[in-house]
Amino acid sequence: MLKKLTVDNFRCLEEFEIEFGGLSLLLGVNGAGKSTVFEVIQRLCDFVVGHKEVDEVFPRSTITRWQKSANQIFDLLIDGPGGVYDYTLMIAHHPERGTAQVFHESLTFNEHPICVFENGKLRLPGPSGSSAKKNDFPFDRSLSVVGRLSPRGRRDRLSWFKQFMSRLIVVGPFSHGIGSIAHAEDAVLDADGGNFPNWYRHISQERQDLILEVFDKLRPVIGGFRSLTLPEGGSDQRLLRVKIARDDKQKKVIDYSFEDLSDGERILIILYTLLFANRGLGYALLIDEPDNFLALSEIQPWLMELQDLCDDGEIQALLISHHPEVIDYLGPENGIWLKRKPNCPTEVAAGPDAADESLSLSEVVARGWE
Repeated sequence: MLKKLTVDNFRCLEEFEIEFGGLSLLLGVNGAGKSTVFEVIQRLCDFVVGHKEVDEVFPRSTITRWQKSANQIFDLLIDGPGGVYDYTLMIAHHPERGTAQVFHESLTFNEHPICVFENGKLRLPGPSGSSAKKNDFPFDRSLSVVGRLSPRGRRDRLSWFKQFMSRLIVVGPFSHGIGSIAHAEDAVLDADGGNFPNWYRHISQERQDLILEVFDKLRPVIGGFRSLTLPEGGSDQRLLRVKIARDDKQKKVIDYSFEDLSDGERILIILYTLLFANRGLGYALLIDEPDNFLALSEIQPWLMELQDLCDDGEIQALLISHHPEVIDYLGPENGIWLKRKPNCPTEVAAGPDAADESLSLSEVVARGWE
């Protein structure tokens, strides 16, 4: 589970620190830095498990505008089996050459080093856990050392960390132009959900037992919904189809293309699939504005399912939302407030105090009292 993120010199995040729970809702006005927090986590995932070069993931344009330092620092704490993982990354930018390099990257478990890369040299712990000089050797400064090291086995701590990073899903706001053709199998869902047919094609093979639970959860939510199918569409393509029945007796079941559904129905299918196709597998969902395209009566049932799964430890979720239903349901207990003045860094702030206790939290926000 994501526990704590520390960032310095990335966009509006300067000496920034934030702690997360099993379910957290990031709150604040537009421009406060909520989406930037998600962006940092996504970029760290891209660097560690996406095998992308540091120049591509952390270009110079991401440096804080008012900072004079050319170094960016990131630290991510993760609660794992038996203890805490601490991943640290320091990037040194070279404005005169227009390049960036990894100056320091390390991963520890309960403060014991798994690997340490600094100043061009990689150091691995010796058999007793202490570092051994013979293990020092040069390494490419443009790539993640942690990402390129080979785990020693499935139960290896490096393996667990990399698997966890691959199970961080950062999505939203969702696009309204999601089609029906699954050209291939994608293990990662795009931020806007645009490749949902490809992603669903992948997880329908990997998690067949959980997909049946997704169908069960969707039937009371979307009128007449029976199931999703992936018939062949030629040239190794699959077509994502939705079976809709007239009533519970399954009379007049019609096979619709996924893109024939409304935007809201497609988003509901994505949201419930994210929850129930990933539950119990150690996934963390970071969803920006999950309420887009949804009717009022559709938001709270999904929030209730989400909270139940988070409370049971089946999944971790971080949300961003301006919707009053989400603010009132999750804000009082799970809200993390961010604030920021113009040309100033983002800060974690205390929540608002209502002058009138009869007002809902969303009404307090609407009046600008936060």
